[in-house]
Amino acid sequence: MFKKTRSSWFLAGAVALGLTACQQELVSPDETSLGGGSGTPYLTSLIDLDYLTGLDAYVISGLDNTGNPAFYYGTKNNWTSIQVPSNISMLSTCSDSTYEAEFDGTGNFVFAFHYKGALVTNTGQFTGGQVNFGPTLEPVGTGADQLVEFVELDYVPSKNYYVLNGKTASGELDTYYGMPGSWTRLNNNRDAGKAWGAYQASAYDDGRNNNGKFKGIYAFIFNNGIVATNGLREFYNKPYFDTGKNFVGIKGDRLVSVISLDYLPSENQYVIQGMSESGDIDTYIGTHKSWTKTANKYDAENAWGDYKAIAFDDDPDGNGKFSFMYAYFRTNQGAINVNGGYEFKDGGDGEQLDQGGNVIKKGGKMVRHNTGGGKVRE
Repeated sequence: MFKKTRSSWFLAGAVALGLTACQQELVSPDETSLGGGSGTPYLTSLIDLDYLTGLDAYVISGLDNTGNPAFYYGTKNNWTSIQVPSNISMLSTCSDSTYEAEFDGTGNFVFAFHYKGALVTNTGQFTGGQVNFGPTLEPVGTGADQLVEFVELDYVPSKNYYVLNGKTASGELDTYYGMPGSWTRLNNNRDAGKAWGAYQASAYDDGRNNNGKFKGIYAFIFNNGIVATNGLREFYNKPYFDTGKNFVGIKGDRLVSVISLDYLPSENQYVIQGMSESGDIDTYIGTHKSWTKTANKYDAENAWGDYKAIAFDDDPDGNGKFSFMYAYFRTNQGAINVNGGYEFKDGGDGEQLDQGGNVIKKGGKMVRHNTGGGKVRE
């Protein structure tokens, strides 16, 4: 999503891409809060963080210090609150583990949440500083194939449809693609249930390669507790999840959880983040066959709190470089904070790994997190 990072928001839940990750609490000196006085509401929990290409701005959501759902859009130092729609009361009892929304990059989105024992979806649009919802709430699937548990929601830009992963009442992991009101279930031999472990997240490219057909990767927890990635691809206009695995990280310090998985159009590569065996939150950039580990001094460990989510800007400036925003929780403030980061070519601290997790080269492209930051408030 977290999707991805990404990619998602309050009409959304889950920590970017619908994932729950064991995360480490980091301690650093306090920083100055951004914007507003002491009476200004601020986020105390995160439900989602997304970048909207069409607006060149981020959307962030969660619950504020008054206990109400809160939505903001803008940049790290300049947030504007989004008008909360009148029908949010119907949804506000849902926890952030029951929601996911996915934007198409412009402001249109699909969101999925639990309602009356089923997983339902609807459409929406963020425009003019407010959120507008579609007219219907429809369950996904019918009979024994009806989804009752949410796992993940992704947007496939080259096909202008969404991919939804969820579980049935029997616990089977199924994949649907399409739009609310028109979901098509994948056959079991093609869907996310083919993962050789507990499915976590997926990310799709923008179809610029392979004659316009999309490709992607997905991540899962293998039966040894280690994060593995594998490829997925377009097959007769549908997603097709390949079998196989490639562990993420050096043996002895591989990822054991997933926080986010994102695609970077400017690099035609992916970024995956998660907790490592050593307890650090590590960041890798590359493909499922070749990951480069960001050096620790540039990594998510720079967050002054409990790391939550990341969202990339997808190079709106056209200079071939990405930047991003990340969110974390400051225990001493009881607040969600944000800070920025950018693409960084490192001279030697990064570690390029082969499929077995062996270091084959030093240096490479890094995902550099800035230190500091401040509360999310208007």
